[in-house]
Amino acid sequence: DGKKVVKKLGAKLCFTEHFLRFKSSAGNLKLKRCTQIKLQEADLKDIEPIVTLSRQIFNNNYKDSKSMIEKSIKADNIIQYTALLDEHLIGMAAVSSETGQASIFGLGISPKYQGKGFGKELMSLILEDLEKRGVQNITIEADSINKNALELYIKSGFEIETSYGYYKKICE
Repeated sequence: DGKKVVKKLGAKLCFTEHFLRFKSSAGNLKLKRCTQIKLQEADLKDIEPIVTLSRQIFNNNYKDSKSMIEKSIKADNIIQYTALLDEHLIGMAAVSSETGQASIFGLGISPKYQGKGFGKELMSLILEDLEKRGVQNITIEADSINKNALELYIKSGFEIETSYGYYKKICE
C-alpha cells in the first residue's frame, strides 16, 4: 500500500496534480455574445510578444519559452491560441489534439489582467472553437498549488478524473 510506504518514509504531501475531463453535458459555458476578448491562432510572426507574455505568466526563461511556443506553432497537431483585448495580447493557451480528443495546456492570462474574468472567457472561446472542430473529448491538468486555475477549470465544466499526490521527505 502506497500510503503505508509514504508514512514509513516520513514523507509529506507537497502538492497534488489533477487530471480533469470536460463534461459538456454539464450545461455550463454558453458563451455570452458580449465577449471582450478575441481568440486568434498564433503565427510565427507573433512569437516574440507571446514569449514575453509566457514569461510574465509562467515565470519561465526566454530560451525555454521560445522553444516551447515555437514548437507549438509549428506542430501539426497543436493549436497555439492568443487572446487579444483591443488588439493587445493578454492571454494564451495551446491545444494538442488527435482524432476527436484534445488536451489544453499553457493557458494563462497576463498578471495585469487576472481576476477580471478573462481566463473564463478564454476557456469559453477555446471550448467553443473545439466544439466547432468536432472535438468532444477534452482534458486539462492542474496542480493543487494553482487553486485559481483549478477553480476556473471546474467552473468551466471540467471534472477531476484522477489525482496524483507528490510526496517528499522534506517539503520546502
